[in-house]
Amino acid sequence: IDRSVEAITHKVVPTDTIQGICLKYGITAAVLKKTNRFSGNNLIVAPSNLTIPVNEKNRSRIENLKRQESIKSTNPPVLTPTQKVSALRAKMTAVTTAVSVSEAKAYLELHDWDLDLAVNAAREDLAEEEQLQKAKESEAAASQEEPTDSAHGDD
Repeated sequence: IDRSVEAITHKVVPTDTIQGICLKYGITAAVLKKTNRFSGNNLIVAPSNLTIPVNEKNRSRIENLKRQESIKSTNPPVLTPTQKVSALRAKMTAVTTAVSVSEAKAYLELHDWDLDLAVNAAREDLAEEEQLQKAKESEAAASQEEPTDSAHGDD
């Protein structure tokens, strides 16, 4: 990234899309991807904080956005339950196989629809499941190595 170029930072949220970010800031997808060094059409592979170059074409749009942001409350946007389910599934897909809609809803309901708590609980459960699976595999491998009593014909 050329540090002499004026730029702002956009924090990626689960509901963002490449197209939406480009429309918001008046840049092309190619410029967004090149500036932030990622490819593809999925924000999961993009940095969590995107650099948005400011140029003569988008300067007034960005200045208007900054004014709007300064007027808004400092509270994060309120996500609908459907958006929270999608966000939880997206966050979990980055670390494991896909979480179903019903699983995502269950985690969210168990944690009063607090997305961060639900994601942490799902990740903890996943880690526990992986530990149990490894223990089972170790147990199975150990039992295959040791001769059993029935192998000696003792009945």
